[in-house]
Amino acid sequence: MDKPKIIQILKKTLAAYSIKKAQLFGSFARGTKFNDIDLIIEPPKEFSLLTLSSLANEIERLTGFKADIVTPRGLSPHLKERIEKEAVAL
Repeated sequence: MDKPKIIQILKKTLAAYSIKKAQLFGSFARGTKFNDIDLIIEPPKEFSLLTLSSLANEIERLTGFKADIVTPRGLSPHLKERIEKEAVAL
């Protein structure tokens, strides 16, 4: 599956989960060879860990790539800074 198709799937899936802000980071965002999709999202307040897990599973099912999804709250300041430097908005 090509990158534009994956991005289209991500946008549609994130919208279905009411995610208004999401960014790619990692190898997929850098445009290098990738084997997973790294996302940082700002979920709605009522978003649970179970919903986060469901979102990751849905992305994996639709794209064939493992989805690693984090939120800003769950990151150390150092990691957050590193992600922000390379993040690409969806």
